[in-house]
Amino acid sequence: MLSVLIPIYNQNCSKLIYALQQQIELLHVPVEIVAIDDASTVYKEENKNALNHTRHRYIELQNNIGRAAIRNKLATIAKYDYLLFMDCDTYPASDYYLHNYIQCLQSNSYQNGVICGGYKYSLQPPVDTQQLFRWKYGRNREQNLAVERNKFPYKSFSSFNFCIPSKVFASIQFDETIKGYGHEDTWFGIALKENKVPVIHIDNELFQVSIDKTDIYLEKSRNAVKNLYTLYTTSDKMSMFEQIKLIRAFEKIKKMRLCAMGAFLYDVSKENLEKNFHSHHPLLVLFDFYRLGLLCKESLLASNNSLLPNKDEV
Repeated sequence: MLSVLIPIYNQNCSKLIYALQQQIELLHVPVEIVAIDDASTVYKEENKNALNHTRHRYIELQNNIGRAAIRNKLATIAKYDYLLFMDCDTYPASDYYLHNYIQCLQSNSYQNGVICGGYKYSLQPPVDTQQLFRWKYGRNREQNLAVERNKFPYKSFSSFNFCIPSKVFASIQFDETIKGYGHEDTWFGIALKENKVPVIHIDNELFQVSIDKTDIYLEKSRNAVKNLYTLYTTSDKMSMFEQIKLIRAFEKIKKMRLCAMGAFLYDVSKENLEKNFHSHHPLLVLFDFYRLGLLCKESLLASNNSLLPNKDEV
């Protein structure tokens, strides 16, 4: 019936795994947990012990293969017809989390599509103020009810918490050319739309347990913008990018030939913007401007590089 797939990197997942095991015991369908550790440096023993069960599997990789490749690898070794992907730094918001997905899969309305459960963040802000920015972004931009996410089902897709038929996943998979953090799920959502795979959102959330500190999240966000620009400039599916708000804003700036101005404003304001993100009152609208400016800079750098002579010509 269901393979629960968890890619692990430097997280103690024992509480998550024990919670899932308790839920599995109450189900009357076959469910397995498969976890792959992507060459972590910590918590290996804890995670291995938590998955010491004949029904489940735990695999350690010697070399890190990345976010996309590890999810594809998990899918190839899963033995059941439906795959439930979840991030390793999570925890079910409901004691009926697995039951809710099983119920959907047993309904004809959901069997051939992707089901997304959604995010949940704590109501209380983190004690560490350096986690406040990431928490605020998650609460305001990622945590949305299913009724809102279903208005734009493909745009709202996230690899954080979703269930998919194994045959559908095998026909699409994650793009392993996308390196580092960011937008592998944007691309997957575009691929789902292109292949006319239904995406249905339900309220079956996972808590985001681990909250990045501001410096770490900004570094991830900068990498995500670079990934987005690479996808945008190398894809032959340009119309699919219209669903991405950042790309729509960038397109307007390009038409007005203001990319150089956007890159300049990013450079001169970057330090002050990052001070705001580290503050007690981070503003998400400034984060939008920050990412847009960085996208303009990536475009400008690419244009300048294209004007440089090839080595063979020098």
